[in-house]
Amino acid sequence: MATNLAYCKLLIFNLLIFLNNSCTENTLIINKIYTLKDEIWHRDSTLNFKFTIVDTSSVYNIFLYLKITNSYPKRNLYIFATYAFPNGDNFRDTINCILADERGYFYGTSLLGLNFENLFLIKQQKLNQKGVYKLKLEQGLRTVVIKGIKNVGIRIEKVK
Repeated sequence: MATNLAYCKLLIFNLLIFLNNSCTENTLIINKIYTLKDEIWHRDSTLNFKFTIVDTSSVYNIFLYLKITNSYPKRNLYIFATYAFPNGDNFRDTINCILADERGYFYGTSLLGLNFENLFLIKQQKLNQKGVYKLKLEQGLRTVVIKGIKNVGIRIEKVK
C-alpha cells in the first residue's frame, strides 16, 4: 500500500513538472541539470553552464535546482557562483542556501527520501548584454567532499 502511494506521489510530481515546463516553454532560456556521481560533490568539481541572451529588454529569473538525499548532513550549502558576461567582465558571489530548519526538516518538496529545492539565484533582473553568458558553480563548504547531493542545475526564464 505504501509503495502504491509513493508511486502515485512520484507520478503526480512528474506530471506537475511536465505541466510547468509545458506552460513556460516560450519563456525558458535554459534548464540544465548535472547528476553528481555517487551523490558526491567534490570541492574541485566545477559545474559549468552556458546560455545566450538575445532580448536585453526582458527581465529574467535564474533558479538554482538541488536534489538532495536524506543523508545530506547539513542544514545549509554554500555555493560559489561565478558569472562571466559577454563583454568579458566577471562577478563572483557566495550563496548560502538554507535547506533545512533547526530540526533537520528540509524546506523544499520531499518525496521518497529525496528533497527538491528551487532557489532564486537572481530574481527579476535585466541582463543588459547580448551574447553568451557563463555561470560556474562550486561547492563552498569547508569539507572537500559533500555527500548526499544527487543533482545540481539551473533554470533561466523570462519573466512575463
